[in-house]
Amino acid sequence: KGDQIYQVMTQQQTKEGEPWIGENTGYPIGQALIDHVPEVVNKARYGYPETMSVRLGEQLTEVKVAAGDPSYFQLFSFPILRGTAEYCLADLRNVVISDEIAATYFGENDPTGETFSLLAAGAEIDFTVSGVFQKMPRQYTLQFVVMLPIDNYLPFQAYPES
Repeated sequence: KGDQIYQVMTQQQTKEGEPWIGENTGYPIGQALIDHVPEVVNKARYGYPETMSVRLGEQLTEVKVAAGDPSYFQLFSFPILRGTAEYCLADLRNVVISDEIAATYFGENDPTGETFSLLAAGAEIDFTVSGVFQKMPRQYTLQFVVMLPIDNYLPFQAYPES
């Protein structure tokens, strides 16, 4: 599967006129590639982790929250310990958590179906745990412990102050 995964890069020009190549692209490009390039059959957009607060009851912790398309856990080989890769990001109010966060908040209990809140951009929003993934080794570039559906991530950032 790895030999069929490609990353789209962007080349821009700095204010000084120097070329700059980065991994940031506009969110619509994934669907545009699927619609117009027959060889592209799926996409997995990724929103870089931001620090947000997680609340369960009175317990409040800051964690790294990333965002991904529903296909994210299908295209990349993160071991899913609870839930399924196909459905864990299917609903906008779903959230997938690492086994480390699951142990911190839920102990030995199965956290799928449980609710906790994320606090960011002046809002507190409830999410349902739909999956648990094995925490990534330290050497992985992508480091996060909570993942939201990407279609909920951008609006989540824009919620007005309460």
